Amino acid sequence: MDWSDIKGLVGTAAPLLGSLLGPAGTAAGGMIASALGVEESPEAVMRAIQQDPQAAVKLQQIEREHERELRSMLIQAQTAQLTQINETMRVELNTDGWYKSGWRPMIGYVTSFSFAGLMAGLVYALFKEPGKASDIIAEASIVLTAMLTVLGVNISNRSGDKRAQLGQNTPGILGSIAERIRKR
Repeated sequence: MDWSDIKGLVGTAAPLLGSLLGPAGTAAGGMIASALGVEESPEAVMRAIQQDPQAAVKLQQIEREHERELRSMLIQAQTAQLTQINETMRVELNTDGWYKSGWRPMIGYVTSFSFAGLMAGLVYALFKEPGKASDIIAEASIVLTAMLTVLGVNISNRSGDKRAQLGQNTPGILGSIAERIRKR
């Protein structure tokens, strides 16, 4: 058992204290254990809360008396968590590999091969069953429209990524329209 396991139990009486039992569990847990007069462990605190009818009052009192310190602890814990997330994102962005750099071109290749396959199948089907030509063309056009739309969006995004790497910040069509509306 760890401090986050009793987060809900503590949080019903003292929400701020309960929220700290995840990110800053040891410090907040120590404060709770001290106020309840038990050893500094989640099990002992849980037993004390369940057995002591005044435990909720004591937790609320801790929260009121140490609110500023508790809020500071919460901010520090959230800042540390966000810092870790940002570091992970930076590492991911700076790594090069075939998967990261190749997924957009791969969509182009898949679309090209699929287009060739659909066209070959379409020609075959038209010669095999000419009476169903309009149905076959309608089905193929739906698939091709979807594939080419995805490809177009990816090409557009890749172009935007390249402009951003060069330090150019050019808005798209909707961005240009929004700028013109704002200027009026």
